[in-house]
Amino acid sequence: MKNETLDDDSDIYTFICKLRQEKLFIKSEKLDIQELNELIRAKTQTVIKASWLTNKQKLLLFERRVSSQNCRRFDFVRNSEFVEAKNTLGFQNSVKISNLLHILRSQPKQLANWLITGEAVKDDAVQHPLLLQSLLNGLYGGCVFADDTKLLLTLLFELAKKQLLKSDNPRRIIKQRSCSFRHLYFLFHEIYQPAKFFLSAALELPILELLSFSDYFLDIDHDKTIMRFRQDENLKVYKDAVEYRNDVASKLAQFTNSFVQSLLENVCSFPRALAWIAFHIYKMIENNYCAKEANSIITELLFTLFICPVIVDPEQYGIANAVTSEMVRHNLIQVGKIMQIDHAWRCTSSRASTRSTWISSKMSTKTA
Repeated sequence: MKNETLDDDSDIYTFICKLRQEKLFIKSEKLDIQELNELIRAKTQTVIKASWLTNKQKLLLFERRVSSQNCRRFDFVRNSEFVEAKNTLGFQNSVKISNLLHILRSQPKQLANWLITGEAVKDDAVQHPLLLQSLLNGLYGGCVFADDTKLLLTLLFELAKKQLLKSDNPRRIIKQRSCSFRHLYFLFHEIYQPAKFFLSAALELPILELLSFSDYFLDIDHDKTIMRFRQDENLKVYKDAVEYRNDVASKLAQFTNSFVQSLLENVCSFPRALAWIAFHIYKMIENNYCAKEANSIITELLFTLFICPVIVDPEQYGIANAVTSEMVRHNLIQVGKIMQIDHAWRCTSSRASTRSTWISSKMSTKTA
């Protein structure tokens, strides 16, 4: 009987020792998890701060204004220090502001209404774009995380519904620089990294190919082509203006096809967020207007606001490092115009045609 009691006591003691070991192990694991959480929080804050600084610098560079005021703004952004809101505003005020920002972030429909109301205030015409920048870079954290991107896309769609559907001519609305949807859409793809990766992959080679061509100006306009032929002695290698014009048309078609082919080859890497907003806006416009109007809106979104600015000014987007000459800049603008007009023409025309045929017919409407 005594042996059985001793065995039971030994089992209980062993069990207590194991429990103590488990408790120490769990405590150690909790401390490790807490340290990892603190490390993740610190790394996340570092990423958010770096994203904020980078995006602010990008938006300042986009203005392309060289002035003492802009230089001071760069210095101010670069030397910015981040402080806890509670240390500056006080704990209660920081909680109230945090709740307000949470409401704004979680209610895109109401936020869209407020932005449109602010857009109509004439005295606030300068501050409204800055408000949109702060909204994108602050409230949505520069779209570094997927949840922020989803919320911003919802806001963009709500703005599109409220601004584009209220007019008989949605394309006229989207061309207005004061349009909140247009401005926020432009700012979004300016700082959205997948958009940058797509543009770099799809446009770098055709842009470099066009940059290497500096023989003569490529003009769509017939009159300018004839004028350059008559004024430039180097063009006398052509027997007449018709031969020169045909060669210009052939070069324009070649370079434009190079751009289009590169875009098609990289279409799989097209940003999903931009594809989502473009698809839903297309369906919205098509259901409320017609397919022709929907295509014109998509042309404006994808070509005028997204692709063509990179073609026209590759230096700003980091694709070309060399200084672009006047001739090369002119040729880039001509190719960008052709892509815009060609896409719009194809969306409204019932006949299929090659780009080279379109350019040749455009330039051959007159004779020298």
